Amino acid sequence: MYNLIYTVPFVNVDGESFTIQILEDGGTGSPTELVGGTPPFVVDMNDEDFLYTPTRFSGATLKLVGSDYLQRLFSTQYQKFKVNLLKGSTIIWTGFITPEVYSQDYDNELFELEIECISALSTLEYIDSDFTGGTVTLLDIIEDCITKSNGNFNAVYVPNTYTTALSSISVSAANFVDEDGKAMTLKECLEEVCKFLNWTVTEYNGNVYFIDVDYIVAGKTSYTNILNNTSQTLSSSITLQNIASKGSDNTLSILGGYNKAVVIDSDYEADVDKLYPEWEWQADGSISSKAINVNSTTYQKFWGFSSPDFTFTHYTYNNGVWSTTASNNIDYAGAFPIKTTSYSSEDIPNSLSYTNEIEIHELDHNDGDVIVGETDENIFLFHDDVLRKVLELSDSFGSVIIVDDDYKFAINFQIARCTVSDRLIYPVTNESEDVEARELHVPFKFQIGDYYYNGTSWQASECTFNVPVTIRYNQLCNTYVSCNDTNDFLTGYDKLNGYLINVDRTLYGVPKLTMYNPLNDKLSAFYETNARSYFIKELELNCQKQGNMNLIGNDDEKEDTKYENVVNDEYINECDDITFKITSKNDSELSYSKAFVSGGILDTMKNNIYNTDEKPEKLMIQRIVNQYNQPKIKLIQVIKPDILPYSIVTDNYLSGKKFLFTGGTIDYEDNRINCNLIEVK
Repeated sequence: MYNLIYTVPFVNVDGESFTIQILEDGGTGSPTELVGGTPPFVVDMNDEDFLYTPTRFSGATLKLVGSDYLQRLFSTQYQKFKVNLLKGSTIIWTGFITPEVYSQDYDNELFELEIECISALSTLEYIDSDFTGGTVTLLDIIEDCITKSNGNFNAVYVPNTYTTALSSISVSAANFVDEDGKAMTLKECLEEVCKFLNWTVTEYNGNVYFIDVDYIVAGKTSYTNILNNTSQTLSSSITLQNIASKGSDNTLSILGGYNKAVVIDSDYEADVDKLYPEWEWQADGSISSKAINVNSTTYQKFWGFSSPDFTFTHYTYNNGVWSTTASNNIDYAGAFPIKTTSYSSEDIPNSLSYTNEIEIHELDHNDGDVIVGETDENIFLFHDDVLRKVLELSDSFGSVIIVDDDYKFAINFQIARCTVSDRLIYPVTNESEDVEARELHVPFKFQIGDYYYNGTSWQASECTFNVPVTIRYNQLCNTYVSCNDTNDFLTGYDKLNGYLINVDRTLYGVPKLTMYNPLNDKLSAFYETNARSYFIKELELNCQKQGNMNLIGNDDEKEDTKYENVVNDEYINECDDITFKITSKNDSELSYSKAFVSGGILDTMKNNIYNTDEKPEKLMIQRIVNQYNQPKIKLIQVIKPDILPYSIVTDNYLSGKKFLFTGGTIDYEDNRINCNLIEVK
């Protein structure tokens, strides 16, 4: 809560009353009145000449006269001391004192103290984004920035440029966090929204304006004040000669044009590890182990591990009923993360390497190796073909992805089957020559957002599907075999191995894969022929976009999607490249950057300027080429500050020319602005 601690009243040259307020976050007490310097308050607005700069913020200089150094205002926080400028009772500028930036004379008892300030939206540069919920809409981003800027704004005006509502355009929240977990600042997020929409955000007269240059030039005046969700008409046409002049430092200059523009989609592609994490087992309590020596080779298996990314489910069998248990006792049934290794006693190595695996233990032991009802088939998890969850991703893992029917997924893993009590996989020396190959089914549940895969298509109700594995059943200990590969080069998805998963609609959400105990494994009622354990390794989930094939000789790293206008002129004057970190649909792989709407990945948006459907990237190029295909006039006029960011300005001496206000310096005591005006077409 901000408390008013200082006031600085002053009157401008035209007799209008102003008050500078300084408020402290968490402050107490009554305000003290201070004396302003000359001038007491000057605002400098970003005066970059490029019409499509995404942000145009301001800073201010506050001058005070006195003998108090106001050391109370020293802070390391950017939003500790708020500064509001009021004209009468209306706030016309809101911002904060910049930490530890002061200057003053040190020669006299009475001195002038200069305090630097920045606008409220400028402080977003120092606030990290923290979007939750997996996805965030463009409107959510804008509203979050306005709220966390802590500015006292009267209104926030958004032009009704597009027929698609900003509240219906979403992007993955993961797009705003890099591979190292570093979040983008809110200022960067706001810039990306503005670039995607081809807008400029600015603060003026206590309001926030999202400026669409071409929307204004086309005579469009419909806006929405998102602070109260009301429709507003903003229209202003001004002739320079009708505004009082406040000085003679007026200039006219020529800005160069551009005949080439490039927009680059910075595609933030999801890593495979983002879909399904690497198996990283951490020691958890005491370590249990088993070992067996076969033909001078020792095979070892270690229990007593956990993983931050996976949840393992355990079961007990009592009175004919299976139930889950929180205990991770390895004598229970269920899934256990394990580490395995082997070495030759004839050539013992200096160190051992371990393989991370998962054991799906099918039996519940009461004491040692004594099996409950060992001649009863019901002691096996798979005995009644009931699906029992054994492995799933932890709820805390994963980021929202978006895919459509251009994509396919694939589940791949290796599995081994063990019927001996050692719970080890090793070569069997006495196996029968009569080895039978049969199909084992491993059930999975795969969910993205509100939809589940049923083995053929996606449905809104929860369901599972079976991944087949061809395995030799008459062996006591199978060597590892891979699940059946259902892909081939004819599908156009050459990077995928394993069980192929089709996508028949647009899906967005966190991918969640759950494994259940293998089914269809009963050979008889006697435990000796049934699996006591299955061992899983190298489980992975992959995704590929159709057509992105590994062609021979094409080993180049993936390049970002680039849009540019075709220029045939011998002389090319190129605009600086513009990079979008929120993108429309393109040929990139699985990407967090793509915007999406209810109908799928956003490809084009209809605009009310040209009444056309365009990709935002191409529309930006079209705007730049239209505006900058010829040099422009830039005017600097010293006038009374009666121009607004959406004003169409004309000059009687420049017939047929129109200008927009793009920044400048405002001296509120002298009631004048050094105003930058850029020609628009």
